[in-house]
Amino acid sequence: MKTSNVFFKFAFLLLLGGATLVGCDTENLDETTLMPVFDCPDLEANYGDDCVTANGLVGIVNQLCECESTVVEYDCPDLEANIGDDCSTATQVGVVDENCECDTDITFDCPDLSANVGDPCQNPAGPGTINDDCECESNIFDCPDLGLNFGDDCNLADGTPGFVGQDCSCVENPTTYDCPSLGANVGDHCITATGWEGTVTEDCQCISDLVDCPDAGLNIGDPCQTILIPNGTINADCECEAVAVDCPDLGLNIGDTCQNPAGGVGTVNGDCECEVLDVDCPSLGLNIGDQCAITATLVGYVSDDCFCEYQCPMLQANIGDDCITALGGPGTINANCECEGLDVDCPDLGLNVGDECPRIFGPDGTVSGDCECERDGPFDCPDLEAYWGDPCIKADGSPGVITPNCFCS
Repeated sequence: MKTSNVFFKFAFLLLLGGATLVGCDTENLDETTLMPVFDCPDLEANYGDDCVTANGLVGIVNQLCECESTVVEYDCPDLEANIGDDCSTATQVGVVDENCECDTDITFDCPDLSANVGDPCQNPAGPGTINDDCECESNIFDCPDLGLNFGDDCNLADGTPGFVGQDCSCVENPTTYDCPSLGANVGDHCITATGWEGTVTEDCQCISDLVDCPDAGLNIGDPCQTILIPNGTINADCECEAVAVDCPDLGLNIGDTCQNPAGGVGTVNGDCECEVLDVDCPSLGLNIGDQCAITATLVGYVSDDCFCEYQCPMLQANIGDDCITALGGPGTINANCECEGLDVDCPDLGLNVGDECPRIFGPDGTVSGDCECERDGPFDCPDLEAYWGDPCIKADGSPGVITPNCFCS
Protein backbone atom coordinates (compact mmCIF):
# COMPACT_ATOMS: atom_id res chain seq x y z
CA MET A 1 0.00 0.00 0.00
CA LYS A 2 2.86 2.28 0.88
CA THR A 3 4.61 1.38 -2.37
CA SER A 4 1.62 2.44 -4.50
CA ASN A 5 1.34 5.74 -2.62
CA VAL A 6 4.96 6.52 -3.26
CA PHE A 7 4.56 5.66 -6.93
CA PHE A 8 1.50 7.85 -7.19
CA LYS A 9 3.26 10.84 -5.63
CA PHE A 10 6.24 10.37 -7.94
CA ALA A 11 4.01 10.30 -11.04
CA PHE A 12 2.18 13.40 -9.86
CA LEU A 13 5.45 15.32 -9.52
CA LEU A 14 6.52 14.33 -13.03
CA LEU A 15 3.24 15.58 -14.50
CA LEU A 16 3.48 18.86 -12.58
CA GLY A 17 7.05 19.46 -13.78
CA GLY A 18 6.08 18.81 -17.40
CA ALA A 19 3.20 21.23 -17.19
CA THR A 20 5.51 23.88 -15.75
CA LEU A 21 8.03 23.47 -18.57
CA VAL A 22 5.33 23.72 -21.23
CA GLY A 23 3.76 26.79 -19.59
CA CYS A 24 7.08 28.71 -19.52
CA ASP A 25 7.98 27.98 -23.15
CA THR A 26 8.66 31.27 -24.99
CA GLU A 27 6.34 30.20 -27.78
CA ASN A 28 3.44 30.16 -25.34
CA LEU A 29 4.08 33.65 -23.90
CA ASP A 30 1.44 36.30 -24.60
CA GLU A 31 2.59 39.20 -26.86
CA THR A 32 3.89 42.18 -24.81
CA THR A 33 3.43 45.82 -25.94
CA LEU A 34 6.37 48.11 -24.99
CA MET A 35 5.18 51.66 -24.21
CA PRO A 36 7.76 54.43 -24.97
CA VAL A 37 8.75 56.72 -22.10
CA PHE A 38 8.90 60.43 -23.06
CA ASP A 39 10.56 63.35 -21.24
CA CYS A 40 7.31 65.22 -21.87
CA PRO A 41 4.41 62.71 -21.88
CA ASP A 42 1.74 65.33 -22.65
CA LEU A 43 3.62 66.25 -25.84
CA GLU A 44 4.74 62.66 -26.53
CA ALA A 45 8.20 64.13 -27.16
CA ASN A 46 11.67 64.39 -25.65
CA TYR A 47 13.80 67.43 -24.85
CA GLY A 48 15.31 68.82 -28.05
CA ASP A 49 12.69 67.25 -30.37
CA ASP A 50 11.33 69.38 -33.20
CA CYS A 51 7.88 70.82 -32.62
CA VAL A 52 5.44 73.46 -33.92
CA THR A 53 4.15 76.30 -31.74
CA ALA A 54 0.49 77.30 -31.47
CA ASN A 55 1.02 80.04 -34.05
CA GLY A 56 2.64 77.66 -36.52
CA LEU A 57 6.31 78.48 -35.94
CA VAL A 58 8.97 75.78 -35.97
CA GLY A 59 10.49 75.18 -32.53
CA ILE A 60 12.28 72.80 -30.14
CA VAL A 61 10.94 71.16 -26.96
CA ASN A 62 12.71 72.84 -24.02
CA GLN A 63 13.40 71.60 -20.48
CA LEU A 64 10.02 72.96 -19.35
CA CYS A 65 8.23 70.74 -21.89
CA GLU A 66 7.24 73.80 -23.89
CA CYS A 67 7.57 74.22 -27.64
CA GLU A 68 10.00 77.12 -27.87
CA SER A 69 10.17 78.83 -31.27
CA THR A 70 13.57 78.87 -32.97
CA VAL A 71 12.46 81.48 -35.48
CA VAL A 72 14.01 84.88 -34.77
CA GLU A 73 11.31 87.53 -34.41
CA TYR A 74 12.48 91.00 -35.45
CA ASP A 75 10.96 94.43 -34.77
CA CYS A 76 11.26 94.96 -38.51
CA PRO A 77 10.84 91.58 -40.28
CA ASP A 78 11.33 93.01 -43.78
CA LEU A 79 14.78 94.28 -42.73
CA GLU A 80 15.51 91.27 -40.49
CA ALA A 81 16.61 93.83 -37.88
CA ASN A 82 15.51 95.42 -34.62
CA ILE A 83 14.97 99.10 -33.84
CA GLY A 84 18.35 100.65 -33.05
CA ASP A 85 20.37 98.16 -35.13
CA ASP A 86 22.99 99.47 -37.57
CA CYS A 87 21.89 99.63 -41.20
CA SER A 88 23.06 101.11 -44.50
CA THR A 89 21.65 102.76 -47.61
CA ALA A 90 23.36 102.87 -51.00
CA THR A 91 25.95 105.32 -49.71
CA GLN A 92 25.52 105.89 -45.97
CA VAL A 93 25.28 104.08 -42.68
CA GLY A 94 22.46 104.71 -40.22
CA VAL A 95 20.24 103.24 -37.53
CA VAL A 96 16.87 101.43 -37.87
CA ASP A 97 14.22 103.84 -36.54
CA GLU A 98 10.74 103.22 -35.08
CA ASN A 99 9.23 103.28 -38.59
CA CYS A 100 11.53 100.41 -39.63
CA GLU A 101 13.43 102.73 -41.93
CA CYS A 102 17.20 103.20 -42.13
CA ASP A 103 17.66 106.67 -40.62
CA THR A 104 20.93 108.14 -41.92
CA ASP A 105 20.26 111.56 -40.41
CA ILE A 106 22.59 110.92 -37.49
CA THR A 107 25.69 112.87 -36.60
CA PHE A 108 28.90 111.26 -35.43
CA ASP A 109 31.96 113.10 -34.17
CA CYS A 110 33.90 110.85 -36.53
CA PRO A 111 31.65 110.02 -39.55
CA ASP A 112 34.28 107.88 -41.30
CA LEU A 113 34.35 105.61 -38.24
CA SER A 114 30.61 105.94 -37.46
CA ALA A 115 31.71 106.65 -33.89
CA ASN A 116 32.04 109.46 -31.35
CA VAL A 117 35.01 110.76 -29.44
CA GLY A 118 35.51 108.57 -26.35
CA ASP A 119 33.95 105.45 -27.88
CA PRO A 120 35.92 102.22 -27.39
CA CYS A 121 37.70 100.90 -30.49
CA GLN A 122 40.22 98.30 -31.58
CA ASN A 123 43.50 98.89 -33.39
CA PRO A 124 46.31 96.46 -34.35
CA ALA A 125 47.96 97.10 -30.97
CA GLY A 126 44.84 96.18 -29.04
CA PRO A 127 41.91 98.01 -27.39
CA GLY A 128 41.80 101.79 -27.53
CA THR A 129 39.59 104.88 -27.44
CA ILE A 130 38.53 107.30 -30.21
CA ASN A 131 40.48 110.54 -29.62
CA ASP A 132 39.75 114.15 -30.70
CA ASP A 133 41.53 113.50 -34.03
CA CYS A 134 39.16 110.61 -34.79
CA GLU A 135 41.97 108.10 -34.38
CA CYS A 136 41.83 104.86 -32.42
CA GLU A 137 44.38 105.66 -29.75
CA SER A 138 45.71 102.72 -27.77
CA ASN A 139 44.82 102.76 -24.11
CA ILE A 140 47.92 103.90 -22.24
CA PHE A 141 48.41 102.39 -18.79
CA ASP A 142 50.99 103.18 -16.16
CA CYS A 143 51.71 99.43 -16.21
CA PRO A 144 51.04 98.16 -19.77
CA ASP A 145 51.90 94.54 -18.92
CA LEU A 146 49.13 94.55 -16.31
CA GLY A 147 46.74 96.79 -18.24
CA LEU A 148 46.39 98.79 -15.01
CA ASN A 149 47.33 102.19 -13.55
CA PHE A 150 49.06 103.06 -10.30
CA GLY A 151 46.66 102.59 -7.39
CA ASP A 152 44.29 100.23 -9.28
CA ASP A 153 42.99 97.22 -7.38
CA CYS A 154 44.81 93.93 -7.96
CA ASN A 155 45.29 90.52 -6.33
CA LEU A 156 48.50 88.93 -5.11
CA ALA A 157 49.41 85.37 -6.14
CA ASP A 158 47.70 83.99 -3.05
CA GLY A 159 44.52 85.95 -3.78
CA THR A 160 45.16 88.67 -1.18
CA PRO A 161 43.71 92.00 -2.40
CA GLY A 162 46.15 94.81 -3.03
CA PHE A 163 46.91 97.78 -5.25
CA VAL A 164 49.32 98.52 -8.09
CA GLY A 165 52.43 100.22 -6.73
CA GLN A 166 54.78 102.68 -8.46
CA ASP A 167 57.00 99.78 -9.59
CA CYS A 168 53.99 98.05 -11.25
CA SER A 169 53.93 95.27 -8.69
CA CYS A 170 50.80 94.26 -6.78
CA VAL A 171 51.35 95.47 -3.22
CA GLU A 172 49.31 94.19 -0.31
CA ASN A 173 47.01 96.86 1.09
CA PRO A 174 48.68 98.43 4.14
CA THR A 175 46.78 99.36 7.25
CA THR A 176 46.61 103.02 6.19
CA TYR A 177 47.81 105.33 3.43
CA ASP A 178 47.58 109.09 3.30
CA CYS A 179 46.25 108.70 -0.22
CA PRO A 180 44.69 105.22 -0.68
CA SER A 181 43.65 105.93 -4.26
CA LEU A 182 47.31 106.48 -5.15
CA GLY A 183 48.65 103.80 -2.84
CA ALA A 184 51.05 106.43 -1.52
CA ASN A 185 51.70 108.87 1.31
CA VAL A 186 52.10 112.64 1.21
CA GLY A 187 55.61 113.45 -0.02
CA ASP A 188 56.07 110.16 -1.90
CA HIS A 189 57.58 110.17 -5.36
CA CYS A 190 54.99 109.76 -8.16
CA ILE A 191 54.45 110.03 -11.93
CA THR A 192 51.92 112.54 -13.30
CA ALA A 193 49.33 111.69 -15.94
CA THR A 194 51.49 113.49 -18.51
CA GLY A 195 54.57 111.44 -17.60
CA TRP A 196 56.41 113.97 -15.40
CA GLU A 197 58.09 112.97 -12.17
CA GLY A 198 56.44 114.58 -9.18
CA THR A 199 55.50 114.46 -5.51
CA VAL A 200 52.23 113.52 -3.78
CA THR A 201 50.67 116.65 -2.24
CA GLU A 202 48.45 116.97 0.83
CA ASP A 203 45.34 116.92 -1.36
CA CYS A 204 46.54 113.60 -2.84
CA GLN A 205 47.51 115.04 -6.21
CA CYS A 206 50.65 114.00 -8.07
CA ILE A 207 52.22 117.38 -8.92
CA SER A 208 55.31 117.73 -11.08
CA ASP A 209 58.26 119.66 -9.66
CA LEU A 210 59.86 120.21 -13.06
CA VAL A 211 57.52 122.65 -14.88
CA ASP A 212 56.15 126.15 -14.20
CA CYS A 213 52.54 125.02 -14.49
CA PRO A 214 52.20 121.47 -13.11
CA ASP A 215 48.46 121.16 -13.79
CA ALA A 216 49.06 121.80 -17.48
CA GLY A 217 52.45 120.08 -17.55
CA LEU A 218 53.82 123.16 -19.37
CA ASN A 219 56.11 126.10 -18.79
CA ILE A 220 55.32 129.79 -19.15
CA GLY A 221 55.63 130.77 -22.81
CA ASP A 222 54.91 127.27 -24.14
CA PRO A 223 52.39 127.10 -27.00
CA CYS A 224 48.95 125.84 -26.00
CA GLN A 225 45.53 125.18 -27.49
CA THR A 226 41.98 124.99 -26.16
CA ILE A 227 38.56 124.57 -27.75
CA LEU A 228 38.14 128.36 -27.92
CA ILE A 229 41.81 129.27 -28.44
CA PRO A 230 43.33 127.46 -31.43
CA ASN A 231 46.64 129.34 -31.09
CA GLY A 232 47.79 130.47 -27.67
CA THR A 233 50.62 130.75 -25.16
CA ILE A 234 50.89 129.86 -21.46
CA ASN A 235 50.94 133.13 -19.49
CA ALA A 236 52.32 133.92 -16.03
CA ASP A 237 49.02 132.77 -14.47
CA CYS A 238 49.40 129.36 -16.13
CA GLU A 239 46.45 130.11 -18.40
CA CYS A 240 46.29 129.55 -22.15
CA GLU A 241 46.15 133.08 -23.59
CA ALA A 242 45.38 133.79 -27.22
CA VAL A 243 48.24 135.21 -29.28
CA ALA A 244 47.54 138.79 -30.39
CA VAL A 245 46.52 138.93 -34.08
CA ASP A 246 44.73 141.43 -36.33
CA CYS A 247 41.65 139.20 -36.51
CA PRO A 248 41.19 137.28 -33.22
CA ASP A 249 38.06 135.46 -34.42
CA LEU A 250 40.09 133.97 -37.26
CA GLY A 251 43.34 133.70 -35.33
CA LEU A 252 44.99 135.33 -38.37
CA ASN A 253 46.48 138.63 -39.49
CA ILE A 254 45.40 140.78 -42.43
CA GLY A 255 46.99 139.37 -45.57
CA ASP A 256 47.26 135.84 -44.25
CA THR A 257 46.06 133.00 -46.43
CA CYS A 258 42.68 131.69 -45.31
CA GLN A 259 39.99 129.20 -46.24
CA ASN A 260 36.24 129.82 -46.19
CA PRO A 261 33.68 127.26 -44.92
CA ALA A 262 33.04 126.00 -48.46
CA GLY A 263 36.71 125.26 -48.99
CA GLY A 264 37.67 128.25 -51.11
CA VAL A 265 41.19 129.62 -50.53
CA GLY A 266 41.57 133.37 -50.16
CA THR A 267 43.23 136.19 -48.24
CA VAL A 268 42.18 137.92 -45.01
CA ASN A 269 41.04 141.45 -45.93
CA GLY A 270 40.86 144.61 -43.84
CA ASP A 271 37.41 143.61 -42.55
CA CYS A 272 38.81 140.32 -41.23
CA GLU A 273 36.94 138.35 -43.87
CA CYS A 274 38.34 135.55 -45.98
CA GLU A 275 38.05 137.15 -49.42
CA VAL A 276 38.34 135.12 -52.62
CA LEU A 277 38.37 137.00 -55.92
CA ASP A 278 38.05 136.12 -59.64
CA VAL A 279 35.86 133.03 -59.31
CA ASP A 280 32.46 132.04 -60.72
CA CYS A 281 30.90 132.04 -57.27
CA PRO A 282 32.49 134.76 -55.07
CA SER A 283 30.23 133.85 -52.13
CA LEU A 284 31.87 130.43 -52.06
CA GLY A 285 35.27 131.49 -53.34
CA LEU A 286 35.01 128.67 -55.88
CA ASN A 287 34.26 128.00 -59.53
CA ILE A 288 31.38 125.98 -60.96
CA GLY A 289 32.30 122.30 -60.78
CA ASP A 290 34.84 122.77 -58.01
CA GLN A 291 34.75 120.35 -55.11
CA CYS A 292 33.27 121.95 -51.99
CA ALA A 293 32.35 121.06 -48.41
CA ILE A 294 28.65 120.44 -47.76
CA THR A 295 29.49 119.92 -44.09
CA ALA A 296 32.72 119.39 -42.25
CA THR A 297 32.78 115.78 -43.47
CA LEU A 298 30.56 115.61 -46.60
CA VAL A 299 31.94 116.56 -50.01
CA GLY A 300 29.91 118.09 -52.83
CA TYR A 301 30.41 120.10 -56.02
CA VAL A 302 29.56 123.69 -56.94
CA SER A 303 26.40 123.74 -59.09
CA ASP A 304 25.57 126.15 -61.91
CA ASP A 305 23.58 128.28 -59.46
CA CYS A 306 26.56 128.46 -57.06
CA PHE A 307 25.26 126.00 -54.46
CA CYS A 308 27.44 123.35 -52.88
CA GLU A 309 25.48 120.14 -53.36
CA TYR A 310 25.70 116.49 -54.32
CA GLN A 311 25.89 115.61 -58.02
CA CYS A 312 23.10 113.09 -57.35
CA PRO A 313 20.90 114.77 -54.71
CA MET A 314 18.31 111.95 -54.63
CA LEU A 315 21.05 109.50 -53.60
CA GLN A 316 22.94 112.03 -51.49
CA ALA A 317 26.03 110.93 -53.38
CA ASN A 318 28.39 111.97 -56.15
CA ILE A 319 29.24 110.32 -59.48
CA GLY A 320 31.87 107.67 -58.90
CA ASP A 321 30.96 107.07 -55.26
CA ASP A 322 30.72 103.49 -54.07
CA CYS A 323 27.18 102.21 -53.54
CA ILE A 324 25.21 99.04 -52.87
CA THR A 325 22.78 97.74 -55.48
CA ALA A 326 19.17 96.95 -54.61
CA LEU A 327 20.13 93.29 -54.22
CA GLY A 328 23.07 93.94 -51.94
CA GLY A 329 25.95 93.84 -54.42
CA PRO A 330 28.75 96.45 -54.69
CA GLY A 331 28.44 99.13 -57.33
CA THR A 332 29.39 102.64 -58.42
CA ILE A 333 27.21 105.72 -59.00
CA ASN A 334 27.19 106.32 -62.76
CA ALA A 335 26.58 109.52 -64.77
CA ASN A 336 22.81 108.81 -64.69
CA CYS A 337 22.90 108.74 -60.89
CA GLU A 338 22.21 105.01 -60.83
CA CYS A 339 23.98 102.44 -58.69
CA GLU A 340 25.58 100.34 -61.41
CA GLY A 341 26.84 96.88 -60.47
CA LEU A 342 30.49 96.08 -61.00
CA ASP A 343 31.80 93.80 -63.76
CA VAL A 344 30.55 90.55 -62.27
CA ASP A 345 28.96 87.28 -63.37
CA CYS A 346 25.50 88.49 -62.34
CA PRO A 347 25.19 92.27 -62.98
CA ASP A 348 21.63 92.44 -61.60
CA LEU A 349 22.92 91.12 -58.30
CA GLY A 350 26.30 92.83 -58.48
CA LEU A 351 27.79 89.47 -57.46
CA ASN A 352 29.70 86.52 -58.90
CA VAL A 353 28.59 82.91 -59.05
CA GLY A 354 29.39 81.32 -55.67
CA ASP A 355 29.21 84.62 -53.73
CA GLU A 356 27.06 84.85 -50.62
CA CYS A 357 23.82 86.75 -51.22
CA PRO A 358 21.06 88.06 -48.91
CA ARG A 359 17.62 86.45 -48.93
CA ILE A 360 14.30 87.92 -47.80
CA PHE A 361 14.07 85.47 -44.89
CA GLY A 362 16.50 83.19 -43.15
CA PRO A 363 20.25 82.69 -43.68
CA ASP A 364 22.16 84.05 -46.67
CA GLY A 365 22.26 81.99 -49.81
CA THR A 366 24.76 81.42 -52.62
CA VAL A 367 24.58 82.79 -56.18
CA SER A 368 23.82 79.92 -58.54
CA GLY A 369 24.91 79.47 -62.15
CA ASP A 370 21.63 81.05 -63.34
CA CYS A 371 22.21 84.09 -61.07
CA GLU A 372 19.61 83.13 -58.47
CA CYS A 373 20.20 83.47 -54.73
CA GLU A 374 19.66 79.87 -53.64
CA ARG A 375 20.14 77.75 -50.52
CA ASP A 376 20.89 74.08 -50.05
CA GLY A 377 20.67 71.60 -47.18
CA PRO A 378 17.51 70.51 -45.31
CA PHE A 379 14.38 72.42 -46.28
CA ASP A 380 12.98 74.98 -43.81
CA CYS A 381 9.53 73.77 -44.83
CA PRO A 382 9.83 70.03 -45.62
CA ASP A 383 6.13 69.61 -46.52
CA LEU A 384 6.52 72.27 -49.18
CA GLU A 385 10.06 71.18 -50.13
CA ALA A 386 11.03 74.86 -49.89
CA TYR A 387 13.19 77.32 -47.99
CA TRP A 388 12.09 80.55 -46.34
CA GLY A 389 12.15 83.29 -48.95
CA ASP A 390 11.59 80.94 -51.93
CA PRO A 391 9.15 82.25 -54.54
CA CYS A 392 5.68 80.68 -54.54
CA ILE A 393 2.18 81.20 -55.94
CA LYS A 394 -0.52 82.30 -53.48
CA ALA A 395 -4.08 80.91 -53.43
CA ASP A 396 -5.30 83.88 -55.49
CA GLY A 397 -2.73 83.14 -58.19
CA SER A 398 -0.45 86.07 -57.38
CA PRO A 399 3.27 85.60 -56.70
CA GLY A 400 4.52 85.43 -53.11
CA VAL A 401 7.34 84.12 -50.96
CA ILE A 402 7.59 81.36 -48.35
CA THR A 403 7.48 82.95 -44.87
CA PRO A 404 9.09 81.58 -41.67
CA ASN A 405 5.76 80.00 -40.69
CA CYS A 406 5.84 78.04 -43.99
CA PHE A 407 2.97 79.95 -45.61
CA CYS A 408 2.99 81.43 -49.11
CA SER A 409 2.42 85.11 -48.42
